[in-house]
Amino acid sequence: MTNIGLYVNIPFCKSKCYYCDFPSFPNIDHLMESYVEALKKEIVEYRDLNFDTIFIGGGTPSYLKLEVLKDLASLFKIINIQNVVEFTMEVNPGTLNEEKMKIIKDMGVNRISFGLQSASDATLKKLGRIHSFDDFKRSFEIARKHEVKNINVDLIYSIPEVDIEDSINSLNEIIKFKPEHISAYSLILEEGTVFMDLFKKGKLSLKDEDLEILEQEQIFNILNKNDYIRYEISNFSKNNFKCKHNLKYWNLDEYIGIGSSSHSYYKGKRFNNVASVYEYISKVEKEGFKAENCHVNLLKENIEEFMILGLRKTEGISLSDFKNRFKRNFFEIYPEQFERWKEKELIFQDAERIKLTEKGMDLSNVVLKDFLL
Repeated sequence: MTNIGLYVNIPFCKSKCYYCDFPSFPNIDHLMESYVEALKKEIVEYRDLNFDTIFIGGGTPSYLKLEVLKDLASLFKIINIQNVVEFTMEVNPGTLNEEKMKIIKDMGVNRISFGLQSASDATLKKLGRIHSFDDFKRSFEIARKHEVKNINVDLIYSIPEVDIEDSINSLNEIIKFKPEHISAYSLILEEGTVFMDLFKKGKLSLKDEDLEILEQEQIFNILNKNDYIRYEISNFSKNNFKCKHNLKYWNLDEYIGIGSSSHSYYKGKRFNNVASVYEYISKVEKEGFKAENCHVNLLKENIEEFMILGLRKTEGISLSDFKNRFKRNFFEIYPEQFERWKEKELIFQDAERIKLTEKGMDLSNVVLKDFLL
């Protein structure tokens, strides 16, 4: 039986960060109870599937009120979670206490992902975060006290008008806590965010490209020296602590997403749920669950996705896996692309795998779009 990933979207936030373009919303706390009821109705559709990874993201799942969090826990009694090997919940510092942590552990969660972003309170304020570094320390200690042995911490670097030393200091502070996994993201301006609005008005200055490259090099070197191995463009882990759920996306494996704005890939089909939280709740209550935009992937689309997602990983893609999936030889389909980027030393063949070089990983946006057929 195929093992499938489950993603549960929790769209509630206390406030919107200045860089965030995710469909997460403050000021709708009154919908929490009815939203979880809708989730329970939707997940019934998938009660016969075999899940081996679960990821509760958002939004801020740990922001849920205590009683709503208890109700969310009942969601996982509807499906079979006996084979789940990794169960992650995203947590924002300052939203976790002893009571919530006990519920989260009893739910089956064995991996916590902390949205820290920076160890500098001044930088957190600049990002629109509403927690402090002390909040993170307390939250981290609570997770360890409750024997969570797999913790990720998010770091954002290349922040406009913030010195390189700030990012370096933040990373060094994070490493002191010995998390098993660190996600290090270069900040990108997205449409519809406060940062993009400020940039368009000339009130936000972006970093020079050479400075961005230097900052990334220094951060990645520190991670490497501390035995955090890069296994994906922005993800680093200690040995045996790669995020199994996220690997499903990059390996083009099957996963189901439930809740507003969630996306699924199952039996060669891609489908998603409506983005509006109000509309999601109303639809599930009135009509039962109905996915939106169901699309059966063409062979061409599956090949493109396999390449573009797979090359994000440092281990790249397997030539034999490519042939088994698509009944075609990789070099029949991508001869020019491979030679073009090989000549520029951005891609290479290692035994039976195709991988991006380290430089290729750093220029992945340019390389990957060439694999669109």
